[in-house]
Amino acid sequence: MRNKRHKQKPIPPFSASKFLNVEELSLFCDYLEGRRAGIDGKTLNQQSVEVKMISLICEILLTTGLRACELCGLKVLDTPVVREEPEIFVDRGSYRKNRKVPISEQLAVRIDRYCENTRPLMVPSHLYKTNTDEYLFFNRKEKQFSSSELNSIIKRMGKRSGLGGWVTATTLRYTFAVYAYYVCREEIGRLACLCGYQSHALTEKFLGDVKNGGPKPEQLEPGLYHELASAIEKENRRIGESLDRNSRLFRGDF
Repeated sequence: MRNKRHKQKPIPPFSASKFLNVEELSLFCDYLEGRRAGIDGKTLNQQSVEVKMISLICEILLTTGLRACELCGLKVLDTPVVREEPEIFVDRGSYRKNRKVPISEQLAVRIDRYCENTRPLMVPSHLYKTNTDEYLFFNRKEKQFSSSELNSIIKRMGKRSGLGGWVTATTLRYTFAVYAYYVCREEIGRLACLCGYQSHALTEKFLGDVKNGGPKPEQLEPGLYHELASAIEKENRRIGESLDRNSRLFRGDF
């Protein structure tokens, strides 16, 4: 019998239900950071080790666009703690591509504090707490997070915040893509590099009709994305200076 070829499912257009708008983003972040009570009338305990970890996980997803599997595979040596640069290194992410994602100085400081104060309480007892070749995040069972486990936690946070159970790691990644689309001044190529998309065409398919459904540039109020803007601007300047220096060397202008 002739094998039937499986048709690849078409990528759906980017709709308003796939990302957090400005109000939803503020509500979600306020709940995670203890500035707002959830639907049960309680605020999250900011002294809890698990809450500190979940809050940092969500912030990384919202400001880097990492996939769930990429975040689960992050190691300490992929972060500014070891790299000494405000960036996160994604080691062989989707499509087997390595990439560097710029982050803000503020997020770099938060990761450093997490590794110094919170992470040692989560590291399995049989591992050295200072070993940088181990995972950045561990679950309650002292094991590496799985993507499904990570999504369950984020869904639970979404429900408790009042948004509902539709918020996942992918929602946070899409949210990053929408806001970064404006921060990067609508440069599809730069956005494709940040998000680790395979091609510009694939990036455009994911974005879809974001110009009509997404936030306006003047609505980018949350501090997360002001920090993101400065991080990307700094990275762009660094790349520009590097290209300019290489060009001078090539021409022999010393």
